Amino acid sequence: MNSLSRPVSFIELHHLLYAMTVPRTPKAKKAVKKPEKAATSAKPLKKSAAKKSEATEDSVKALFAKINEKMESFENCESESQLKPFDYNEVIGLLDMILAIDPKNRDAINYKGMMYVGMGENAKAIECFDRVLALNPADKEALNNKGIALYGLGKDEEALKYVEKAIELDGRYSDALMNKAVILHGMGKDKEAETLLTKARALYNING
Repeated sequence: MNSLSRPVSFIELHHLLYAMTVPRTPKAKKAVKKPEKAATSAKPLKKSAAKKSEATEDSVKALFAKINEKMESFENCESESQLKPFDYNEVIGLLDMILAIDPKNRDAINYKGMMYVGMGENAKAIECFDRVLALNPADKEALNNKGIALYGLGKDEEALKYVEKAIELDGRYSDALMNKAVILHGMGKDKEAETLLTKARALYNING
């Protein structure tokens, strides 16, 4: 069996990129009606809120587009000689701009965590994944990603628990299966790891 590396190596940055979804449009806040002037002020306030919501959505999409450009540029390098060091901090800066607009943007928080994983700052990564899990405890990607970060900190048993939670939610989740194989390999359970790795690769080829 070939030596397996840390889980991060199995989840390339461009795969993470395409796993991201376009954030949903934030709901516009309802305009507060003022006594006596409700009939005349209600419509302009609603239009203002709608325009603000639309502007917010456009700003977030534009920032995600910038991140996409940087990731695609990194991915499209034809050789290692063309490959420049990836600027994690620049992407984190763009993600922070998104979070300044929309503090609960799930994709931005999760992706920021993966940037920290790439930098080896796993404790900061876990803080991000915990924020995602606070929004949705059944977020399989955040569970899997937290497992990656915990494994990076050498907490194999705890890492395995989070990866297994992700698999319980989706038994065909190839990244989580792959990461479980890595963790099991590190624990000396080579046969089980090899079986999972074969299954993960097959599912990855099917799911793309």
